[in-house]
Amino acid sequence: MKVRYTDFVSDPALRNTETHLPNHVAAVLIATGQATEIKPRTIAEFISQHAVAGPNNTALEFVPEPGVWKVCEGLNGRWFQWKHQTSTERTDSIDVARKNGCPEDVIERFQRGN
Repeated sequence: MKVRYTDFVSDPALRNTETHLPNHVAAVLIATGQATEIKPRTIAEFISQHAVAGPNNTALEFVPEPGVWKVCEGLNGRWFQWKHQTSTERTDSIDVARKNGCPEDVIERFQRGN
């Protein structure tokens, strides 16, 4: 989780700096007022914040949190809509949808147009 340290953190060098921390560590710092969470604004930010570095600093495969996917249609065409715990995202790219965990049956529905 990405956090910004507050003025209440014990190490003065960390004050008002940002960093990525494991969720359980960030939760303690947030609960004690030593940090605030920096929420992702886009799917790309969400992925970068939840990607885990593996050996040799290579990114491990991202496993998205469970969400509800659907195909929407309007005057501007069709798009995927993904609702998860805190927000709703949308994309018209099959590759982006697949990378973020969209089920294949929803992708097939998008391709068929219904």
